[in-house]
Amino acid sequence: EIAQTQDEIDRDLRDFYTEYDPLEVSILDQEEYQKYYAGLSKAEKALIEKGYNFYQITFEMLGGLPMPIIFEFEFADGTKERHDIPAEIWRMGNTTASKVFRTEKEVVNIVLDPYLELADTDTSNNYYPPRQELNRFELFKQRNNRRWGGGENPMQRAKRAADKEKQGSN
Repeated sequence: EIAQTQDEIDRDLRDFYTEYDPLEVSILDQEEYQKYYAGLSKAEKALIEKGYNFYQITFEMLGGLPMPIIFEFEFADGTKERHDIPAEIWRMGNTTASKVFRTEKEVVNIVLDPYLELADTDTSNNYYPPRQELNRFELFKQRNNRRWGGGENPMQRAKRAADKEKQGSN
């Protein structure tokens, strides 16, 4: 929507962070990894070489009511896997809990409470990656659009019909 940004107009505004990519692997990162890898045991190296995917998920207890955690992984091949964590995960009074999962397949979606079994009043934060939900106004517009057979009201529809009749008689 912006034709040109200020740093495109004036190249002097560019600095190190304009082009910096924090996820780009540098030679220092490679050296640190080689040093780390050399210090691992044979079993740890074998685990890395198997090609598993590791996902760390942090759950937060909002509202103060300890509930079990029910969620579902959806993998890239379309299969799903359900996980149930009992409410005892909150037994020490923690409000956050983290758990690491190892999978052989790549996870594309994570859905918390996929079958709406828990007493969750705000389901907008139950998806990873986050999903855009319709707000009340958008739902109202959708409902009204369906009522009249599209985005037009009866007067607009009658005018369109009259215009079509005029075109047909010419």
